Amino acid sequence: MSRKKLIDSSCYPDIDTLQALSVKINCINENEETIEHGTGTLFANNGSYYVITAAHCILNNTTKSFYDKRYIQISLPHICQTLIEVNDILEFNSDDDADFALLSVKLDIDSFPISFDYENDIQFIGKDEFCANTCFYGYTTTEPTGRMFRARMVSTNTYEVEENAISATGADFSRVMKGSSGSGIFVEYENRIFCLGYVKSRMTEADRLNDIKIRRIPSDINNKFSHPVLLHSIQQRQALEASLTPQSHVEIEYINKWNELITALSKNEDITGILNDINELKNHYPYVKSVIYQEQITNIILRSKNQWNACERRAFIYALRDRGLWPALFGELPQAGDFNNIPEYKSMMFRASTFACGFTDDTNIPDKNTDEGMYELVLCRAFKFEFDKMFELVNAWNPNGIWAVKKALLVHLFKKDEGTLDSVKKIIENKANSDSERFVATLIYNIASQQFPQPYKYTEFWERGVEEPSEIISYIAARIDKTKIQPQIFGTHSTQIFGSTDSTSFPESIRLLQYLANTGLTTKFGIYSIVNIEHWMKVFRHLVHFIPYPTVYYTLQYAEEKTVRWAGQMIAYSDNEFLISVRPDLLNALLGALRMECTPRNLYASIYYITQELYASVEESAWYDEFKESVLYYFVVEIDAANVSMSDAIYKNLFSAIQCIKNIERRREIFIQLANKMSQNPYLISRLLCNALLVDKELATYPEVGECLSNIINQIPIAQSYHILYEFNRVNTLTPEQRKLIDRKILAEKLSFSKSDYIALVNLSYLALSSESMSKVKHIVLSGDIWNCGITDSCYTAPMPSHIELFDDKVIWSEEEWRHIRLNMKNNIELIENRRIKGESSNFFNSMYLHLLSDMKLFMIQMQKTNGFYVEDILCRVNTLIEQISGYENLIEALSSSDYNEVNVALDLLNVQLRTDDFNNHIAEINIIINKVVLKQSANIDNCINFIVFLMRKYSVVMKKHFGDLLLCLLKNFIDYDFENMNFHVPSVNHKLSLIAHYMKPEFEDYIQIKYWTSDEVVNRFGGYTTLPQ
Repeated sequence: MSRKKLIDSSCYPDIDTLQALSVKINCINENEETIEHGTGTLFANNGSYYVITAAHCILNNTTKSFYDKRYIQISLPHICQTLIEVNDILEFNSDDDADFALLSVKLDIDSFPISFDYENDIQFIGKDEFCANTCFYGYTTTEPTGRMFRARMVSTNTYEVEENAISATGADFSRVMKGSSGSGIFVEYENRIFCLGYVKSRMTEADRLNDIKIRRIPSDINNKFSHPVLLHSIQQRQALEASLTPQSHVEIEYINKWNELITALSKNEDITGILNDINELKNHYPYVKSVIYQEQITNIILRSKNQWNACERRAFIYALRDRGLWPALFGELPQAGDFNNIPEYKSMMFRASTFACGFTDDTNIPDKNTDEGMYELVLCRAFKFEFDKMFELVNAWNPNGIWAVKKALLVHLFKKDEGTLDSVKKIIENKANSDSERFVATLIYNIASQQFPQPYKYTEFWERGVEEPSEIISYIAARIDKTKIQPQIFGTHSTQIFGSTDSTSFPESIRLLQYLANTGLTTKFGIYSIVNIEHWMKVFRHLVHFIPYPTVYYTLQYAEEKTVRWAGQMIAYSDNEFLISVRPDLLNALLGALRMECTPRNLYASIYYITQELYASVEESAWYDEFKESVLYYFVVEIDAANVSMSDAIYKNLFSAIQCIKNIERRREIFIQLANKMSQNPYLISRLLCNALLVDKELATYPEVGECLSNIINQIPIAQSYHILYEFNRVNTLTPEQRKLIDRKILAEKLSFSKSDYIALVNLSYLALSSESMSKVKHIVLSGDIWNCGITDSCYTAPMPSHIELFDDKVIWSEEEWRHIRLNMKNNIELIENRRIKGESSNFFNSMYLHLLSDMKLFMIQMQKTNGFYVEDILCRVNTLIEQISGYENLIEALSSSDYNEVNVALDLLNVQLRTDDFNNHIAEINIIINKVVLKQSANIDNCINFIVFLMRKYSVVMKKHFGDLLLCLLKNFIDYDFENMNFHVPSVNHKLSLIAHYMKPEFEDYIQIKYWTSDEVVNRFGGYTTLPQ
């Protein structure tokens, strides 16, 4: 099987660029009827504007000359309706072998909303520089507003149109293509547009029917506009501007040598001397910034159809060395020959194997007796997270010269090493070393020494014009995507933008990674951020599917939760086949690092963060044993849970892992381990048991679990055990004796803790068995501010009601108690009615007031239904207040809003109405909710999906009756959804969509979307259901 080609240095221009370059040409008669039409290319030189086209586009067949300029209409239809006036026809040759016209035009650029630089952003090439990713844009008879055609070079003057929509019949192809004559043949390379020629005509019906003839730009025209448009001069100028500093004579000479190499190759001259010079200069200029010429050399040699000679192979390897690449990235190269006699090739392949974390070829294993070999072995261990072995290698390594710099930060991951710093100091003070290497050494010394002020200043290098590492890193990063990326944990709500792929992003991502490896730098060390997080995120996106281990290793160095968890989610949610195959080993390698003695302490949090996202994407049987040894037992045996909080990385890791465990034996084991440790931190462990592990009947039937529960009842105060006791009560697994014991605990112990904890109050209402214990719970409620709205004379805070609307149905309120509750409700309603808060804060608090008012409404309806209490007067006030605060007359209007909070409140209000009203009265509102999800047009689409799941659970039959087709459409639309753009926490969303599908399955099991969401292994790796929850 041939290797996949991973590098392609050109790409199609975007549509906006094509529309800015391609002008529409109409030739009219005196009656303003269009006689001829075609397309041309607009460009500028020294402030003047020109159009190149095919001569026959402006040929008057009557006079056999060009149309009078008054009858030539030129326009940019997508940009401005104003016509571009023709000044003169400068060149016109209608001979068949030429068919060329050059027009001078008058263009007031200020009246055209164009950002394209017609002077510098387009270059013309008269040779076959590119043969792929080429296209043209023509204003055709069938597409008068223009369309793009992809084309591939067949021969020098023939291109094949690669459009599946065009049938290869002569008449059809002729009709579709008419009007495209004169279109420029474009390709994008290095963020610039190159015009390779222009369309002359379609082929005749006797020829290949989907081919077109093109013409190259005449050489005399290229000469006339040589300075601004010729590729060579433009690239040379840009390379110098981008890369050179006033002092950097070595850099100038190095770049000039690459320029000489291009010229010599084009003339088939001997390049041995130039290659020797480049190799010598490389010793003085080790860290190359601009690689424009190296990219051009790569492309020139790759396009050679002949067998490469020794010098071409050497030039190719030298170019790849500067670019950080290796030959295998370009696929099979049968014409290349053998690289093995080139010393740099061996080093190149060592690094490729290091990045792949394995030296599979015995002849390709680095020699640990050399500095280069030892460094590659150390990096390989680091990238595989084998920190114990890495530490052994680093300790055994006594590097010479510049290799001491590369060791410095590696050894300082584990401990401060003055000996290594002394070696780095010698490199800095030895002026015989290159300035670039000394600058890197200075940076590493200052970082590793952790001294303030820093021991060495950078002034010497700045004054000498030496580019600092951050400049090189920023330069490379700027060529990777064009869009700013901020880390975000998916499923949280803020704006996130992602960049697009282009021809330079992947190779430049590798080059930035190589720069870190070649210099001995890392992404972040302690408080020093060497690679900006935004820059690294771009690298991560391009490399994680190709070389995941080193990409993850450098990401861990940031030790920042948002960044590392984002990286974990990008790996976990990916459907890339290679990454899917790597995930189990990657997860276990990371977990294994937690048990190693030498794992750097600053990496522990990062490993917890990234693995908590990976658990959901790997079958639990593949990682449970490693998790048990590295995380669970460490938490249970090695540390005091009293010192752990819910914000700690280990707690978050435990929670995520336990959530993913479905096997009942493993769940039993976890329950016992955690329950026996509950006394150390009852609240935290209760959350792990109740919110992550979840208590169900199957788990509760184990005798060992029952013993643990009895110990909790007997030993843990009710203030710390109410949550876990409530969960066992919820699944009806408490014995009568246990219920009595719990009831006695409620009577005997103080319940003051529940005054500020409504969840405790609600749970206690279900656990209280006797009238005495129930009265005690009710007393706590009635002695407080039951409907606390958070408004006082001095401040506004979030409402803190007691949520008695959630109490167990067995709680009966007397008429006297109702009067007390009603009075408190009235007082809080008056406070809300008289509120004075305004502006953005008003929107924030109003959302919470609406939630509180909906809770009041639900409670009053309960009281009216169960006790017959009169509630109409105060219920009317609540309804009026809801309408006033929301600003909507009905729920349909609120649900149609694009505001996140408004839709959330509307969902809450609809929930209240559904509890107290007939389902059929709310068909319109539910229709709105489902349609918002189907169309993917809601700011809080995840909550809308939540609500649909709630509706399916409670009203499954009528939901399928009224919305079956719409729900099928919803499930179909979310196959292969884009989790990044939709900001979805994939495990959670897939879990909900799977639930909806399972509710639909009995009636719609043959539909592909039902099969997908109920059976597909990729979908259900995040916790899909085989049976519905009870």
